[in-house]
Amino acid sequence: MSNPNPPTKQSFDLTDRITITTDAYDMMLLHAKQRLPFEACGALAGSLPGIQQHAGIQITAVYAIPNEAPNPNRTFAFSPDAWVNAYYRMQKNRQSLVGFFHSHPTAPPVLSQADLAGLRHSGAETCWILSLANPDSPSVCVYRQLRGQWLPSMFAQVRV
Repeated sequence: MSNPNPPTKQSFDLTDRITITTDAYDMMLLHAKQRLPFEACGALAGSLPGIQQHAGIQITAVYAIPNEAPNPNRTFAFSPDAWVNAYYRMQKNRQSLVGFFHSHPTAPPVLSQADLAGLRHSGAETCWILSLANPDSPSVCVYRQLRGQWLPSMFAQVRV
């Protein structure tokens, strides 16, 4: 019996590329380390495919947002005022919201059910999780939304 939905070969498309500047990457890690033992969180800005003649997602700015969760060592919640201010600054700087990030102080960089629920209506293109289980050697995983699912993706760090 043949498979009615044979797998299709996926080709690489430049719009699939995710890059982050070294400065933005370092700022994201620094914020996460400074917030230990609590979860850090924030927004990522830059450009999306087709905007400003760029291919793929390019992250050039990090907006650290205070975590106002009642249990900040296990969860995160954006400070509403700081989130509105960060989004306003993105617009003023002609940047697009390209993702969110948060840290897991003691856990691996894997999306939890709470993370998935929070992302459901976020409009984010990417979600970055920074595991600080070993603060001297953090591990970072980026997830990209594709057809309603959040899938692990690769990223490139670039110097500007």
